[in-house]
Amino acid sequence: MFAEEAEVSDNIPKLIHKKCTFTNEPDSCDPDELAHSLTVETQDAGGGVYLVLSTKRWALDPRCDTEWEEFRRMLLDVLEGVEEL
Repeated sequence: MFAEEAEVSDNIPKLIHKKCTFTNEPDSCDPDELAHSLTVETQDAGGGVYLVLSTKRWALDPRCDTEWEEFRRMLLDVLEGVEEL
């Protein structure tokens, strides 16, 4: 599950910033037992688009290839459509 917000430049209709927040069920080692959230946003200071990840906790099983592939797809989805400054 995710929420998304985006920015477009004033003069030219191009997507220059995107911010998405994903949620995930807690893992068995998390004492809070609340859903985890991960915010991923694009940044571009003139050298190209990169991703900034912010989270208190986001767990992935290092042995589960499907979890890693899903995580990779999430990150690529955030980048989709964002153009360099």
